[in-house]
Amino acid sequence: MQDQLHNKTIRALIVNGEPVNGPNKKSNGDENWTSDVNVQLDCAEKLIRVFRYQDIALTRGSGYHSTDGWTNYEENLARRLGAIRYKGLFGTALKQLQNNKGVNLQVDDGRFGQHTDYYLWMSVNGILFSITHHVGFNRWASYRTTAIAAEMANINHLRGKYFPADMECSQVLRSHVHYLVHVGFGSQYGATIPAWKLADGFVFKGGIAAANHNIGAIEIVVEPNGQVAQYHHTMPNEKHPKYNIWSI
Repeated sequence: MQDQLHNKTIRALIVNGEPVNGPNKKSNGDENWTSDVNVQLDCAEKLIRVFRYQDIALTRGSGYHSTDGWTNYEENLARRLGAIRYKGLFGTALKQLQNNKGVNLQVDDGRFGQHTDYYLWMSVNGILFSITHHVGFNRWASYRTTAIAAEMANINHLRGKYFPADMECSQVLRSHVHYLVHVGFGSQYGATIPAWKLADGFVFKGGIAAANHNIGAIEIVVEPNGQVAQYHHTMPNEKHPKYNIWSI
C-alpha cells in the first residue's frame, strides 16, 4: 500500500477499528498465529509505522476483537503511536464549542486522556467525513451496497444534531465487513474499507463465495478548493496466498 502511494506522506492516517484480532475466544484462538495480544499489538505497531504520515487517529471496533474487560486495545495502540486524542462528545475535540456556545467544558489534557472513540467526525478543507467501524454485512455480493447506501442516505438527517446544520456530510466511511464497496450519490461518496486480514473459518461458514475479501486501504485526496478524489489501493488477486490443492 505504501508503494502504491508512491512513498508520499499521508496527511492523516485513520485506522478504523480492530488493529488486532484479539484472543478469538469462541474458537479458542485456533486460527490466530498468536493469541498473545501484546505480540499482536507489537506487530500492528510495526506494520502501521511502515506508512509515512503526519497525523494518525484510531477508532474502536467490536469488543470481541479489541477489548478485554475495561482494557481497550485500540486505546493501547493509539497511545503507543502518539495518535490524536479524540472523544466525540465531551472530549478534546469539543474545545471549539467553548467559544461557540459560551460554555465551560472540562477537558482532560493529561497524557492519559482518551485517544479513541467508536466514531470519528473529521473535516478536511471543509469536507466532512463520518468514520466508524461497524456497518451491516451481506454474503451476497449484489446486495453489498445496501448497508453503506443506507448510511449515506440517512447521514444528513443528523445535520444540526451531531454536526453543524450548515455542513453536508459527503464522505461516509465504514469497515468491519472486510470487502471493498463504494457508492456515489450526487455529491456524496461512501465506502466499506478493505481489511488487513484474510478470510477465516468464521467467514467460510457462509460458503467460499462469501469469503471474497479485499486487502488494502482507501486514499482520499481533498484539494483546497474542495475537489475530492478517491483512490483504492488493494492487493491484486495474483499476490494473495493460495490454498493448497490436493491433486490425485
